[in-house]
Amino acid sequence: MTRAFNIYPAPSVPILQEEPDNSDGESLVPTIVEKLYDTNFSASLVLRLIAVEIARLIRRMRVQERSVKIFVMQINALRVLADSIRQFDVHRKESDALDFDGPKFRFVFDQFVLYVEQALREAMGQTNQVMVNNVLRHLRDIIATNEPELRRETEKIG
Repeated sequence: MTRAFNIYPAPSVPILQEEPDNSDGESLVPTIVEKLYDTNFSASLVLRLIAVEIARLIRRMRVQERSVKIFVMQINALRVLADSIRQFDVHRKESDALDFDGPKFRFVFDQFVLYVEQALREAMGQTNQVMVNNVLRHLRDIIATNEPELRRETEKIG
């Protein structure tokens, strides 16, 4: 025996279309361009915006079949932009690498040690040079002991 059930939505639950029609939504291109002018832009955010814009264009293309060529050109331009952003992001990550053995890092680190030494002398006075030297040797030993771990952890960043 087959039973038939009638199901009705609750009055408080809004009924939505299966696929919302957002084909005439605002273009995200101005937002994408604005993000690109920010020197610290998030590549993943911009790529996500490009993907949403491509989806919006595809949705519009289904509705307006007669102008497919224009939509295809826009989608191709967005894909080229996305590829450029990916390449730029790879280059940005490579150029942000910290070179522990490079001359710039060595210079900055040596200056930092000089500043620590100056701070110790000023805090302890010139008469306590033995204590200043002991603290600096201890700092050197701590750095030497932790250098491999510091290098590993730095590689994980970025």
